[in-house]
Amino acid sequence: MASELVQVSFKRPFPVFVLPHVALLPHALVQLFIFEPRYTQMMSDILDTSGQFAMAVCDGDCVLQDNPPIRSTVCLGQIVRHVRNDNGTFHVWVRGLCRARVVAEQLPTDLAAPEGRLYRTARLEPLEEEDASERDLAFIRADLMDLLHTEPLRDVGAFKAVVEQIEAQDEEVPTPALVDIVSLSLLSVMDDFDLRYQLLSQGGVFERARTLQGQLRALRAPLAQAERQYDPDAPKGVSWN
Repeated sequence: MASELVQVSFKRPFPVFVLPHVALLPHALVQLFIFEPRYTQMMSDILDTSGQFAMAVCDGDCVLQDNPPIRSTVCLGQIVRHVRNDNGTFHVWVRGLCRARVVAEQLPTDLAAPEGRLYRTARLEPLEEEDASERDLAFIRADLMDLLHTEPLRDVGAFKAVVEQIEAQDEEVPTPALVDIVSLSLLSVMDDFDLRYQLLSQGGVFERARTLQGQLRALRAPLAQAERQYDPDAPKGVSWN
């Protein structure tokens, strides 16, 4: 899980890629297929510069609008790998870098002009984190690891994989990164769009940790109930209720 140190300059505007829901969080790696003309143009431009862009979320209905309003918090991403296809589309792999807030937007330029910019850009500012040391965060780390080692959460594949990866690291994963990594594993179990944006928009690690701890504790009851209803000797597709 260790990653190279990536520099980000907030002095310039960033291209903005808009989706109906949060698709990227810091420390996540996602694969995207880029086919819309505005975004294939964006990828060509990005790959000629820093490889960084903002992933934003629609504020309301995305479907019928060319440039829908977006919510204020975005995740800044870094392209770590790409494939440029013969038909002009792209496959890109994007690593989440950090949270940021939209300060000002620039909508696309003249779309009729061949040289026009088809995508929007935005000026961003980093979402501030608390200045907390690992000593300050020790109780958060201990509680999260305790939750993940306790039934029934420890038997969930997504959580088990995270624990194994964290414990296999030569160097300790910083607690803010740990909170995001466990959040990603939680979201793979609970595909909750509102929760996903909440965890993105909470800049403070203490606030994110409280949300995460509450969700993990709330998840234990339905998991335990499902486990009680499961009987390996029951006929296929049947549970004893």
